[in-house]
Amino acid sequence: MADLVPGQLPLRFPADTEYDPAGFLSADSNEAARNWLDRTELWPDRRLALWGGADRGKTHLLRVWTTRRGAELLDGRCLPKVPALAATAGAAIDNADAADEPGLLHLLNTARDLGRPVLLASRAPPARWPVTLPDLASRLKAIVAVEVGPPDDDLLHGLLLRFMREHRLAADEPLYRRMLVQLPRSPDVLRAAVERLDRDAMVSRRRKITPAMLTAALADAGFDETEMEVSGPAAILNLAAAVPQSSFSGSIGGPDVPEERHGAAPRPPIESGDDEKARPDARRPDASRPEASRPEAKMRIAAGPDDRAVKSPAPPPDATGLG
Repeated sequence: MADLVPGQLPLRFPADTEYDPAGFLSADSNEAARNWLDRTELWPDRRLALWGGADRGKTHLLRVWTTRRGAELLDGRCLPKVPALAATAGAAIDNADAADEPGLLHLLNTARDLGRPVLLASRAPPARWPVTLPDLASRLKAIVAVEVGPPDDDLLHGLLLRFMREHRLAADEPLYRRMLVQLPRSPDVLRAAVERLDRDAMVSRRRKITPAMLTAALADAGFDETEMEVSGPAAILNLAAAVPQSSFSGSIGGPDVPEERHGAAPRPPIESGDDEKARPDARRPDASRPEASRPEAKMRIAAGPDDRAVKSPAPPPDATGLG
């Protein structure tokens, strides 16, 4: 990745989003989702939902699944009234919580009649969507929902390397570590930081990031060298300042996309009453323990309109990949 030589014109490199199956970055946070996608035949009613915050890899997972199965990828924000499911091996719907209710209900019914699997992706579990159609609400409550958690340190490092590669940028390893330490733990922020560095690289006519370039970018964005007080949306806005607009929404390893590991075999949703019988400590919080470490605080709960509490389902134990 050489710097420009005299006489060369600096051209902005478009980011190449990687969505291929081989490019997906595996981590504990997406292990449950990967294992469930590998066992489509085990989905109850041949339906599954992936949920979680932005930039966690849901779109990438949908693309991997549709590519390997020959299924159709749809966007809930522009769902067709009559999806052509008969000619496909199934359907995956991104932004499914934004879909037109009658259209989504029709798709679920059509897929059921044809025996086609349906994969949904959204920010919240389907049982929490504020739907008004009773028939759709009942179907959504019955769908197994698997959370895609936030990325860990290794995954954030891998994402940073990918974002840099997508922009044809390079840096020494100490600079990568510095970015991971000083920036908020958000793929969105890392992507915005790389966008900012790409702009600076265009000005300096260098594709290799130097410590001075990184220091200037962090300072311009409002990050202190010793105290990181800017985080979340504010950090993204600061880093994105003066950068040509590009999509900051994407998946792990590509545009979608901001907690607990799962194990054991798939099982039906657990009623809150039955779970309390099996775990009496969940009914008696230990006041001496920090709230975040109490058993009831660790359970990932998706409460539906009928007040039924459903634990995040565990993935098949022998799943090895996506299929």
